[in-house]
Amino acid sequence: MDDPTRLEEKEAYRRMEVREIPEETYYHVPRVQEVAVFGQAAAVLPDDRPAFRRRWVTQPVTFTCAQCHRIVTQERYPCPMPRYCGQACKEASTVARSEEIRAKDRDRKRRERARQREEPVA
Repeated sequence: MDDPTRLEEKEAYRRMEVREIPEETYYHVPRVQEVAVFGQAAAVLPDDRPAFRRRWVTQPVTFTCAQCHRIVTQERYPCPMPRYCGQACKEASTVARSEEIRAKDRDRKRRERARQREEPVA
């Protein structure tokens, strides 16, 4: 028989999982992209035929957006894990990061000016 506290933990975990399912979960028919790879064989093969063809197929990727912290599932070609759910979040992150850099720069310059005022001129 299961321990009652263990059952409560399992139920709480199940409730947590249900809450984290993203609303924007969508699945499309996978897109296929075929790429012709020529490489060094292009000089040897006649008629500009590719050395081989590579086929890329999209697959659903679930990730958390670094800007808005939403869990998003998108169809993506094989690549590193995306950071942002869309162009708007990417631009907002860029603006926030540049503002953060400017604020640090202003603080650094303010500290430098204060230090120069405190130092006696020789």
